Amino acid sequence: NADNQKASNVGKLVVLTSQQQATALAPAVGQTDLSGGTVTLADVAKAVSNAVAEALPALGAAAATPAVASATGAALQTALTTAATAAVQQIALTVPEVVASVGVAKLPPVAGSTTGEARASLRVLQYTDAQNWFIRSQQSTAADNTPDAGNRVRGFDVRTRMAPYAFEPTRGVAQSFAFGNTLENSGDLHWTGSTWAACTLGQRNTSTVRDAQGRNSYDYCDGYEKGTSVLTTQDIAGQTLASVLTGKIRSYPGGANGVLFSQWGPANLALLGTGTLPAGSQIGYTQGTVTESAWAYDLRASNQVLIFSAAVAAGGDARTGTPACAGATPSVAATTLEEMAARMPGQPCIFGAQTNADGTSTNPRQGWGPTSLSLGNLANGNTLPAGTGNYYTTTARLRVSFAASGNATTYHSCYERRADGGTQNCSVIGTGTYSIATLGDARVMSFANLPVQVEGLTFRRVFVERGGRIYYGYKNKVGQEFNNLALNLPAANAYLGVLGLPIIQPADAPQALTGAKATN
Repeated sequence: NADNQKASNVGKLVVLTSQQQATALAPAVGQTDLSGGTVTLADVAKAVSNAVAEALPALGAAAATPAVASATGAALQTALTTAATAAVQQIALTVPEVVASVGVAKLPPVAGSTTGEARASLRVLQYTDAQNWFIRSQQSTAADNTPDAGNRVRGFDVRTRMAPYAFEPTRGVAQSFAFGNTLENSGDLHWTGSTWAACTLGQRNTSTVRDAQGRNSYDYCDGYEKGTSVLTTQDIAGQTLASVLTGKIRSYPGGANGVLFSQWGPANLALLGTGTLPAGSQIGYTQGTVTESAWAYDLRASNQVLIFSAAVAAGGDARTGTPACAGATPSVAATTLEEMAARMPGQPCIFGAQTNADGTSTNPRQGWGPTSLSLGNLANGNTLPAGTGNYYTTTARLRVSFAASGNATTYHSCYERRADGGTQNCSVIGTGTYSIATLGDARVMSFANLPVQVEGLTFRRVFVERGGRIYYGYKNKVGQEFNNLALNLPAANAYLGVLGLPIIQPADAPQALTGAKATN
């Protein structure tokens, strides 16, 4: 029956995906990992198994698509192979990531201490000059590190950015905050279970004391994110600041807060001199999994959903007339989720081909921006249409539109115009439904039966109606894994000190530097 066939297809897809992923990662075998050991075939097999397990929801969704579910015989094999290739692209696991992960797993785990002492870790260091830098540290005082009755300890996040004034490029302003990459985007609100709240400077995050294997569970910012992690460390005392930066930090894959580890530290390596790291210096590697996340949204006006008139939303063919969608019409802020849905029916405005400095569009050229809403953008999710040059990017703009009545949705994958990021020529990739939940004084719209492409995003789109406005919201993807790198307090202050930046001194109330001008 259909259920048996779907189960069979999922099983075949798992096997094909595992085979393709193992082939892609084969070059990792024999490489030297950061522990000094050698990556084995068994190490790669374990990495493949973990990656495919994490991708099971996407594989299940892929097996349910018409391209797979309705195929038989040789056509089915072709469809499954194509789906497996797409799954490997979405998993996006690279050889350097596998080598790093294998090495981290071989390092000694860090068991938690029940002796309270001040600690800190430096997660991000980006430095151009005295007027342009960004640091993120996680800090805890001696009192924070004294376990409570529930065997939990605490810590807080401090991010400080120095950036020049627009009209005084030689002078900067230091800003400290607890969330995001800048003070302007640090105020996202999330649903704690009882209220909508922001992550504030000095707010304590909690975690269990790490066990003998270095494992703990954490609660970041009162339920914004929960998960589990394992910490391992490597002794770097006595090594030069420059050698650790180039040989360990910048060679580590990934990044944090929009800063790649390959870009970590000062742009000018000569600023580090020949200094060495003091006794007690360690580099820590945290591998973890997100197990819970909250609904959240950016409350700035720039994040509000804008809608056009019903005539614009209706689309039309500008090649045979002059529909409202072909003119310059103003947008307004949507006030209810129902109004938003009614103005997003997925009816494009159709034009003839366009040629610009980047290339030539498809013919016809369709504009979908005013008639659909963003679910997120998937990097490298599209193949450029033949003959278009670089008119489009390879980013897939994933969108949603709504039925005229009821709660039905249609999901689309669209091209992105390179010149202005416009949403062009969408294709249907699935259908589903939406539901609306009341959370405090807000109403939140979420979606069901999302297409497999959405599994490639790190979040799920929601829309939040609050205070007579609609905001683009999000919910971080549960089950996604992360790999972080950080320096402990002695090592962190060695780098900060040599660059003339404020050293880390964990305190009960971290200093708010917002608005403080640089003096050098």
